[in-house]
Formats: sequence, C-alpha cells, structure tokens
Amino acid sequence: MKNVFTLATATVLAAVVGTASIAAQPGGFFQTADKIEPGKGLTFDVVNASSPATLEVYTSNGGELGQLVSSQEVGAGATADIRLISTKVPASDLIAQLKINGDVVDSKLIELN
Repeated sequence: MKNVFTLATATVLAAVVGTASIAAQPGGFFQTADKIEPGKGLTFDVVNASSPATLEVYTSNGGELGQLVSSQEVGAGATADIRLISTKVPASDLIAQLKINGDVVDSKLIELN
C-alpha cells in the first residue's frame, strides 16, 4: 500500500513540476481577424502573455514594419476583447506584434479588404 501511495505522489509531483516549467517559459500569442474593413477598429479576441507585454500595430510596407498606428500595454495572463483605437485610418495592410521585454513573441499580417 505504501508503494502505491509513493508512486501516486511521485506522479502528481512530476505533473506539477512539468506544468510549472511550461508556464515559466516566456512567450505569448494573440488572436485577431485575418482581414478588416478600412476605417473599422481592430479587435483582438484574446491576448495571452507570460509576462507584462506590449501589443503594437504598424502599417505594412510590403510586409515590412511601417509607421506605428497603435500600442497598448497588457498584463501577464489572458486578456479578452482588446480594441485598439487610433486616430490614423490605415490605408494599407497592418502588422500586429506582441512584445515581451522588447522581444517579438507573436506577429501577424492583417489585410485590409
């Protein structure tokens, strides 16, 4: 009986340690539409970051970063329904980036219809 308890305890500890090491890895992601209508706001369905992060949106110049359109700080963990507001109406495709400590952890091209 003692061996069964020891095995169960070891299994639980291994699972907890494995989960903690995954959660401790730096990174993050976001989900948003692949295409938006010109003049419409850009909403991110979910942003998930392992540490405080910055969500930035730039104009796209042939796939390269152009002018910064909007920026918003997000906390660690999952955040839903983030709407980025800008006084500039983009006339080209956009590139969204999620940055942690200045490093890009996720990036996506968003096309204008």
